[in-house]
Amino acid sequence: HNRVMFPIIDLRGNVIAFGGRVLGKEEPKYLNTSDTPVFSKGRNLFALNFAKDAADKSLILCEGYMDVIALHQAGFPNAVAGLGTALTPEQARLIAHYTKEVITSYDADEAGQKAASRSIPLLREAGLLVHILVVPDGKDPDEFIRSHGENGHARFQQLLDSCGNDVEYQLAKLKSSISLQTPEGKIRYLHAAAEVLAGLENDLERDVYAGKLAEEANVQRGSVIQQVNSIRKKKGHFQKKKEFRNFRRQVTGAQSKVNPEKQQNLRAARAEEILLGAMIDYPENSAYIIANLDPKMFITAFNRRVYAKIVGKMKDDKVGNLTDLSGSLTAEEMGVIAGYCARHSGKPTGKQEIDSCIRILVEENEKQNLRASSAEEIQHDYLQKLREIKK
Repeated sequence: HNRVMFPIIDLRGNVIAFGGRVLGKEEPKYLNTSDTPVFSKGRNLFALNFAKDAADKSLILCEGYMDVIALHQAGFPNAVAGLGTALTPEQARLIAHYTKEVITSYDADEAGQKAASRSIPLLREAGLLVHILVVPDGKDPDEFIRSHGENGHARFQQLLDSCGNDVEYQLAKLKSSISLQTPEGKIRYLHAAAEVLAGLENDLERDVYAGKLAEEANVQRGSVIQQVNSIRKKKGHFQKKKEFRNFRRQVTGAQSKVNPEKQQNLRAARAEEILLGAMIDYPENSAYIIANLDPKMFITAFNRRVYAKIVGKMKDDKVGNLTDLSGSLTAEEMGVIAGYCARHSGKPTGKQEIDSCIRILVEENEKQNLRASSAEEIQHDYLQKLREIKK
């Protein structure tokens, strides 16, 4: 179909896929092998099989196959590229396996610069030192090298040696897009720059750039640090909330497997969970609950089984805590029960809440009995009519 084909070679030298670039103006411009059980675009890098042997100082991360080939031909064998998708965490970790420093060399257009910005947190998270190459006059690396003839290699090497790191790149981008000539512009720039610094995990690195930023904007260094710390505090709060939401989703997923009846009996299941958590975390509640709640009153089978186990442990003069239960439950079931207990951490369940939960179970049992009776009556009426028809 009139395409140039690029073999994708793994680290053992095996061809595992192909990338194709159209020679005309047809779409799509690039077409890659689809993911298979043995090949994933997000877990491989073009030309890493060659570049890994030249990665002692750094790897150059390019946008496309042609850029990599051009750089290898020009004497830069440490160039690699993604496989037609945005950079993934797996690819960033793959780079970090072979080097401590990476230089991104994306196109100078808007799409290329956005890709460079998106790659920064992933590369940093992988523990890499990140430098951003910006080729003058919007040229790509191949054009720049060819435009300087026999000096192309030396001139491109100078660019590599002098390119700024990711923080300097982000601050320079902000500075070019915001006017510092007005107080409002300066405040906008400082706030946006503080957001960048707040993303740095290294205290010393934050401190150094806060000093530079304060000097550049002619403000107190303490003010910059205060703003950065304020942003970090908010981000930390949101991150904790996000982690809690993820944990809750995981627990909910586990609960649906461990206690599949919960979704059909939410009110009763929640009351059961509160009672079980109260007994495990605060065993002094157990005697009262056992005296007032028959195991048959539990609606869901899983919670009824756990309740019976706690009652059994109490009869054997054991407390019935999580440790006592661990021998008779699976790890997944223990994880769900630990979730019940987490709700009570540091906050004992009072008698009023216990009575309320017992009352809920009594009500839910009555509802179930009523539904069962109604169903029996309907069935009885139906059979009676059927007999009359047969007569």
